[in-house]
Amino acid sequence: MPAVLVHRQRIGVLMIFTAFIFITILLFHYHGNREHDESYVDVVHDHYGNTDYHDNHHNHLNDDKVTEENDDEDNDGNRDDEMSRSRGILYPLEVKDKDIWQRISDMIDLKDERYKSQHAFNQFISKEIGFARELPDTRPQKCPTMRYPPVKDLPTTSVIICFHNEDFVALLRTVYTVLLRSPPQLIKEIILVDDASTLPDLKSSLQLHIDDYLPKVSLLRANVRQGLIRARILGAKVAKGDVLTFLDSHCEVNVGWVEPLLARLKEKPHSGVMPLIEIINSDTLQYQPVGINLGGFTWDFLFSWDQISENSMTAEERARPRASPTMAGGLFSIYRNFFFKIGSYDQLMDVWGGENLEISFRLWMCAGGIELIPCSRVGHIFRGRRPYSSPGGDSFGRNTIRLAEVWMDNYKEALYIKRPHFRKYEVGDLEERRSLREKLNCHSFEWYLKNIYPKGLENLQKDSSLRDLNL
Repeated sequence: MPAVLVHRQRIGVLMIFTAFIFITILLFHYHGNREHDESYVDVVHDHYGNTDYHDNHHNHLNDDKVTEENDDEDNDGNRDDEMSRSRGILYPLEVKDKDIWQRISDMIDLKDERYKSQHAFNQFISKEIGFARELPDTRPQKCPTMRYPPVKDLPTTSVIICFHNEDFVALLRTVYTVLLRSPPQLIKEIILVDDASTLPDLKSSLQLHIDDYLPKVSLLRANVRQGLIRARILGAKVAKGDVLTFLDSHCEVNVGWVEPLLARLKEKPHSGVMPLIEIINSDTLQYQPVGINLGGFTWDFLFSWDQISENSMTAEERARPRASPTMAGGLFSIYRNFFFKIGSYDQLMDVWGGENLEISFRLWMCAGGIELIPCSRVGHIFRGRRPYSSPGGDSFGRNTIRLAEVWMDNYKEALYIKRPHFRKYEVGDLEERRSLREKLNCHSFEWYLKNIYPKGLENLQKDSSLRDLNL
């Protein structure tokens, strides 16, 4: 055989052998990572919030806290994994310490609006915090020792989180904190309702993360924009839990948050209950505790907080549930069957605005009212602006007219005195909601003002622009 042919055969055999070895190494590396469950998709933000995805490898929970005893370290890691899995978390989650916001905020110029350009809160810090961090226990002193019915005797809840173009990390941080800080027997499911988001990272990447790591979470997508109100109804209709718990998509629930809500609903099933909403600063993402605030409203038809002095309260008084005339609307729990019995939401309301006052008036005038539960604490990112538009224009205006025309009797004239241009708005048919009020045999709005929110009546009488209001 010619020497040239022999040489070519040897080269060919060598290339095939080399390719075989290379493929074997790749397969070993891939399967080794899959077996250890350390491969995951991580969202990476540059300094100004641009996103991109890459495969990465992650150590176990709190991998930066190295102990002197390797055996103890391994056992702790196993216990963390077992606890996470029992709560419906298959992701190798690292819980950051509660002061991480301080170290990160010292690294950057918090006044640089580019960090907040897309979501109206600091995306750089949000990414660095990740999917979970420790939070200070801000509950009143009495709360940790409060006795509630056994978990097996409490109702289960479906947690419904609606979002439109939310920050990927903030959305999943809401989910992970619910799973981490709730008895797993009480969380029937978490339903994410995507209200026609357009951001790329909320498409296949979000679905893959849920499929791989979050068996208790389902993703329901609306093909066209529904708005917050109708999106919540979509989630409520498919929920399987006894209780519906609505959360915004940029929250962090605190320790012991769900048991007090469900225990109180078990005692008062014809009411709504809400956690005390604490502040997550939009610039620093610092978690800031607040005092006891009850919901109210102004005669400009805006929701308001009415702070209560705690100076003379006993420990028991700081922890007990309190009647609240209104609620902010984003965070509350209610029995699923009862929610639909009293009319869920007004489905002709658009996008956002006014729905919180509408359901507040309805719960008081037609049912058992609303209570604030101080032992339940949830942090919420309070943004200085809404980072998305309302399709169709002034949804707040149209929604507010609908609630006034149905629920406020002659007091609705205050709205037109304050906002005379509202008289020109077309708001759709009102008969279905008026029939609901009659069917539920509801109180008058004057009864509500005199018995539930006398401060509103006082503010009305003090408002010089409303002196000519004919009641």
